[in-house]
Amino acid sequence: SFPTRRSSDLGGAQRGDMKRSRIFAALVAALLGGLRLPAAQPPPLPSAPPAQKLEPAALAKLESDAAAGDADAQLELALAHDDGSAGRIDRDKAAEWYARAAANGVPVAHLRLGMLLEDGSAGRQSYDEARAHYEQAIAGGVPEANLRLGILHLEGWGVPRDPVAAVAAIERAATAGYQPAQLVLSDMYAVGVGVPRDAAQAVAWAEKVAAQKSPEAELRL
Repeated sequence: SFPTRRSSDLGGAQRGDMKRSRIFAALVAALLGGLRLPAAQPPPLPSAPPAQKLEPAALAKLESDAAAGDADAQLELALAHDDGSAGRIDRDKAAEWYARAAANGVPVAHLRLGMLLEDGSAGRQSYDEARAHYEQAIAGGVPEANLRLGILHLEGWGVPRDPVAAVAAIERAATAGYQPAQLVLSDMYAVGVGVPRDAAQAVAWAEKVAAQKSPEAELRL
C-alpha cells in the first residue's frame, strides 16, 4: 500500500509523507499484533494467551445449541474455535460459525468475521467483505469495528485510500472508549498521519488510556 518508487524520485513533502506512513505502520502493528505491517497485507490478528479447553460435555452442549440455531451459542462456538478452547485453533470453523451468528443478528460476529477476512487466516481473504462486515458491526452498535474500518481507509485496502475517512473512523472508536483506537489516534497526532502533528492532542489521547492504567499509554507521556 506504500509507494514503491525510490525516495530520490519524490519531492521532499512526499518523502516526508512516506516516512510518517512507515512510522505509523510500525506503531499500528505494535498495537494490533506486535508484528510489522507488510506493504500489501493487513496486520495479523492480535495474539491471545492460550485458552482453557472446554470440557467435552460443555463443548458437545455448545455444538448442539449452535446447530439448533442459538445465536449466542454460535458466537461462543466460533470463539472457541478461534482461540483453541474447542480443542485446537481452527479459523475455518470459526469463520463458519461467526457467519452463522452474524446472519442471526449478532453484531460482534460481523467484527470477528471481518477480521478473519481481512487477515486471510481462515483460508480466504477479501477486503471488500471485511469492510462490509465492519460496517454491519458498527451499525449494530460495535464501535470497536471503526478502528479496523479506519485502517482499511488508511491503507486503501478494499476502499480508496482516504486518511480523512480513516481519522474519522478511528476517532469514533476512540471516543467510544476503545483503548487500542485511542493509542492509535494518539500516535497519529504525534507522527502527523492523516492529521496535522499536534503534541497536545497526542498527549490528551494517551492520557485517556493512561488513566485506565495502560503501560503503553504511559510510555507516550
